[in-house]
Amino acid sequence: MAKPLQAHFGDLDPLAGFSDHDAVQSLEGKLNQTAAAVELHRYAHVGHAFMNDLGFNGEDTLCGKHIQTAADLAWQRAVGFLEAHIGIVKADES
Repeated sequence: MAKPLQAHFGDLDPLAGFSDHDAVQSLEGKLNQTAAAVELHRYAHVGHAFMNDLGFNGEDTLCGKHIQTAADLAWQRAVGFLEAHIGIVKADES
């Protein structure tokens, strides 16, 4: 892989083989062997859908619940990553 990649994972993600703790560890090991710029972020005490503020009505489900503080941090990191790698400019800076 040669393209930059950023990914976000909740430490309490139960989706075995896809985005649970062991799958993320395995993915990180493989990605660290590439030449690409890779950022994997883990968020403590959140599940799979911690950024989803629609559809769960704030309820805890199999995929977790929306956690605003973690979602805000993930968005901040994502925008910074895009700014660094493709040169986007935030709407309020144009």
